[in-house]
Amino acid sequence: MYFFLRGTPFIYQGQELGTTNVWKDSVSEFDDIESRGQYHSALSDGCTKEEALYYINLRSRDNAREMMDWKEAETQEKEEKSVLKFYKKMIALRKQEPCLIYGKFIPHREYGKEVVAYERNNGFTRLLILCNFSGRTKKIEVRGGEILLRNQPVKEKILKPFQVILLKD
Repeated sequence: MYFFLRGTPFIYQGQELGTTNVWKDSVSEFDDIESRGQYHSALSDGCTKEEALYYINLRSRDNAREMMDWKEAETQEKEEKSVLKFYKKMIALRKQEPCLIYGKFIPHREYGKEVVAYERNNGFTRLLILCNFSGRTKKIEVRGGEILLRNQPVKEKILKPFQVILLKD
């Protein structure tokens, strides 16, 4: 969703592999001093130890400090439908479509709250980005367009759960 917005997209270590955060069972496992401080602050605000641990697991910077899984990167390099290959397609698309760099941002709110949709338009090219952030299928009305990118097979007038489509007019 953010990758085709204006500005420089950042890819955090492991994000391009679909790496998930590491869940820690004790505050003593956290190296991040800020996370430890947030844990104690949550306790003093009335949270239980379990609640405080839950919240720092969600927000800790320690996840960005985990070792890169190079074996996983090697595996995904060989798989055609891997998260890594999808990131490479997004990067290539950004380089090939100047509209994604210089085009205006135009939000589309007609698809509801669970679908983030926007257009990038530079006067010559119109790109429509649709992202379904729900676990439910969404009916959509989109006029034609060439599909430049998708993370799942596309069915007409349907946006599948967690599906992303980029269309070019």
